[in-house]
Amino acid sequence: MVIITRTTQATNSYVRIKELPSSDLYTAQARVSRTATLDGGAVVDHLGFSHGDRTMRIVCFLTEAEEDLLWDIFTNDTLVGLSCRDGYFVGAIRAMTKNNGNVNFTFLVREKE
Repeated sequence: MVIITRTTQATNSYVRIKELPSSDLYTAQARVSRTATLDGGAVVDHLGFSHGDRTMRIVCFLTEAEEDLLWDIFTNDTLVGLSCRDGYFVGAIRAMTKNNGNVNFTFLVREKE
C-alpha cells in the first residue's frame, strides 16, 4: 500500500494506491565508488547510504477520480509525501503516465522523515 499526499493542507489531499507487483519501491544503492590503483588493485570508498538517492517506481490501477487527483497533485505540487512500508518520504513525482486507469509514475526521494 502506498499513499501519496500533498505537503500542504487541502481537501482531497491524498491518494491511496495498491501498487502492482511490477512496482519497484525497495531498490536502493549505497554511495560506493571504486577506483583502480596502479598496482592492479582497487580502492573502494563507501560513503554510506542515503534515502535521498532512492527512486521509486509505482505501477497501479486507479479509478478515474483517483487518477484525476493524482494528476492534479503531480501537475500542481512541487513537493509531495509518499508513505509506504518503509516509512514516510518527501520528494517529487518526476514523471507520470496514465491511460484509462493504468498509472505508472516515478517518485524521487528528497528525504525520509
